[in-house]
Amino acid sequence: MYLFSLISSPAAGPATGLAGLFLPPAAGLAAGLEDLVLSPGVLSASGLADLVLSPGVLSAGGLEDLVLSPGDLSASGLEDLVLSPGVLSAAGLTDLLLSPSPFPAPGLAELFLPPSALSAPGLTGLFPGCLAGTFSIVVVFQGANLQLFTGFLPDLFRTFADRENYHDMALIKSISGIRGTIGGNPGESLTPPDLVKFASAYGTWLRRRGRGPLKVVTGRDARVSGEMVASLVNASLRSVGIDVIDTGLVTTPTVEMAVTGLKAGGGIIFTASHNPAQWNALKLLNEDGEFLSDSDGREVLAIAEATDFEYVTYDRLGGLTTDYGWTERHIQSVIEMPLVDRDAIHKAGFIVAVDAVNSVGGIAVPALLRALGVMKVIELYCEPTGLFPHNPEPLPEHLEEISRVVVDHGADLGFVVDPDVDRLAIICEDGSMFGEEYTLVSVADYVLGHRKGSTVSNLSSTKALRDITEGHGCTYSSAPVGEVNVVAEMKRTGAVIGGEGNGGVIYPALHYGRDALAGIALFLTHLAKKNVTCSALRRQYPDYYIAKTKIELTGSADMNKLCTMLMREYPAAACDTRDGIKLDFPTGWVQIRKSNTEPVIRIYAEERQREMAEKLAADVTVIVKKL
Repeated sequence: MYLFSLISSPAAGPATGLAGLFLPPAAGLAAGLEDLVLSPGVLSASGLADLVLSPGVLSAGGLEDLVLSPGDLSASGLEDLVLSPGVLSAAGLTDLLLSPSPFPAPGLAELFLPPSALSAPGLTGLFPGCLAGTFSIVVVFQGANLQLFTGFLPDLFRTFADRENYHDMALIKSISGIRGTIGGNPGESLTPPDLVKFASAYGTWLRRRGRGPLKVVTGRDARVSGEMVASLVNASLRSVGIDVIDTGLVTTPTVEMAVTGLKAGGGIIFTASHNPAQWNALKLLNEDGEFLSDSDGREVLAIAEATDFEYVTYDRLGGLTTDYGWTERHIQSVIEMPLVDRDAIHKAGFIVAVDAVNSVGGIAVPALLRALGVMKVIELYCEPTGLFPHNPEPLPEHLEEISRVVVDHGADLGFVVDPDVDRLAIICEDGSMFGEEYTLVSVADYVLGHRKGSTVSNLSSTKALRDITEGHGCTYSSAPVGEVNVVAEMKRTGAVIGGEGNGGVIYPALHYGRDALAGIALFLTHLAKKNVTCSALRRQYPDYYIAKTKIELTGSADMNKLCTMLMREYPAAACDTRDGIKLDFPTGWVQIRKSNTEPVIRIYAEERQREMAEKLAADVTVIVKKL
């Protein structure tokens, strides 16, 4: 049995004198349960005393949503809301939403979330805090923020705040920099000593390298931890004799352009990209405003590991200056690109919605759209507070609200960017997803229509780019995942456009870096000149479906052994081991690789039909789990 929704409708509860609504342990055990919805009128009965969701009720694998909407708990006389110990232990729970208005109900006596209710595997954080006078608890569960708002005093929840180990700490070191969760113990997460160590190592590497001036450009996204991280890193760079130019709240591509524009020796961006709010990172750039090569990155890591650096004396400290004008310069450079047609965009009279997830895209994207001549800009989450309103990775499951905004406001399309604005997702006028994979495909189609040349994407990207490229009589090539690898291949082949299937567009006529602002300008020009709706443009491209999943990596994975197992299962497949393991089939492919940014193994499978892609991903996942 596959139960997709359990819905108690408004008429279910209005009986006068109803004393309790009890969903017993077996109620949620149906495999495939996706939604438990208690709609606004369900609890409006005078005299309702108890709503009890007992231990087994949510233990169904695959439960995605528990929604108690704003009017649910407004009943006078509701005395208890009990989410008992096992209630959050469901693998796959992605949303628990108790929205802002439920709790000021007269007569609500208890909100009970016992400590063991929050100890489910995958539940990685519990964060108390205040917002606009309302106390909130934010739980991070499998990468998603679960927000519970109450009108109660913080002291009532102090026991949760004092509990240890609710936040699963992480620190990931790679050639492109370090990334981790804020807080915890040095060496286990991204703490002040770790920030000082790696910034000092990077500055030392620059000094020993002897290329360009001893000057570094820094900038950050809007994360709450960003100001603290910037202060520590800037000071650490100065302590090894490096001059720092702080560009403030800016996008990642803006810092990349500032490095070359200011003729600096390197750059650091303080951003964890699509990771949730408790994460931050140092993204390291060379003098070309590009991510470090493998060999350079390893040198920095080795210096840090050996603490092989020496701090300068007081008379040789680096200086600190600020330059907050780079967002405007970046926008102007985008507008001046030869293939951007402001007149065509203006004449199209576009209405565009923007979801900038309350980060720096809220500064840059609306400003760019207005400069391009967009008729009306609808801003959603464009205040750079760093309080992400939803999971910041621009995937379809996180973009339901912007889809509704596009439809409700009659917008021609919507743009969604991640916190540092190097990824771009597009929403069609009917609320459907254009598809992150097709951001690059459509922009490449436009560029190749005006300038012939080769294209490049990573091994995890859709085959549609190859199809479009060959349709223009040009050559496509692939590269391992990672911007530095794609850029290297683009330079080798002289590509005119490239990027990654996560919505990252690299247009070398501007600079060699993923740039959502460049992608927006080129896409709008393409759409305006085609004179079709966004959904009609999407239908012009070949349909592929990519099924994406990931497995938490708790130890090491023997990729050689996995390759042998996979080739035994799929002997006719062509195998590419440049980046993990990729098996190519006549109509699709599957790739298994360790993530560079998270402790997971990613499994991507692409086929012409959704069912085939999902089956391929599921079959391979079973094999991977055998390790």
